[in-house]
Amino acid sequence: MIRLHEPRTITPRPQLDTEPAWDWRPLGSCAQTGPVDDVWMPDKGSNGANIAKALCQSCPVIEQCFIYAMDAPVSLHGVWAGMTEAQRRPWRRKWQARKAAEAARREKGVA
Repeated sequence: MIRLHEPRTITPRPQLDTEPAWDWRPLGSCAQTGPVDDVWMPDKGSNGANIAKALCQSCPVIEQCFIYAMDAPVSLHGVWAGMTEAQRRPWRRKWQARKAAEAARREKGVA
């Protein structure tokens, strides 16, 4: 059981090369609860994903987290922006398709 009032050592998630220089992650709900793998990286069928999703709903940086998860060069494991990897998959496909279409328009000069 996670107790949000307990002090925890905060281990930031790994930084990708494409990430902006400013770091929003220390402001996230996940950083405030600490690196609890059974919550943020739950096993299939465990209750951890539901706990993580609930924590994400009140997160002040959920939008930045969503963009980060969509722009990552590989699909991220675990709960990001209140969604599991399987829940993010359709969003990610649409996101990547939209970015590719925008890049093609820019390349043709049709901004």
